[in-house]
Amino acid sequence: MVARNYCSMRTNTPDSSRPPVNAASDSLLSRSVAHCFDCAEACTSCAHACMDDPSKDHLHGCIRANLECADLCFAAATLASQPEKINLGQLITALERAAQSCQICAEECQRHANRLNSCVDSAEACHNCREAVMLALQDVGGATGVIQTN
Repeated sequence: MVARNYCSMRTNTPDSSRPPVNAASDSLLSRSVAHCFDCAEACTSCAHACMDDPSKDHLHGCIRANLECADLCFAAATLASQPEKINLGQLITALERAAQSCQICAEECQRHANRLNSCVDSAEACHNCREAVMLALQDVGGATGVIQTN
């Protein structure tokens, strides 16, 4: 898998060609997009760092969780960047899957955080992304019971 620079692909401004449903809704969705792209980048970096680690044989679960999270967060961010082009159900499903994957990945990375800095960064990005996505989901009417943790 080739690492991508997701940050260069995102924008901090909402699409001006569509009027937002309301400013708060658009802001929460935009925030989740930014966090999803950041998470995808951190997870991709972590997966590559784990593959380069001498004890990579013990990191298969971490590598898989990071790659899956990166893919799902990138897909959710891409869909959420253009919500007028998909139906609301697809957007909600993509955001829910990203939130679930972020939780799984963060938990897996926490197991290795004591020795791999990339896992610390990935876990933090996953936590931040999940929080932003859950707020956006609540705002757009998605399920709020996606995997509750505290």
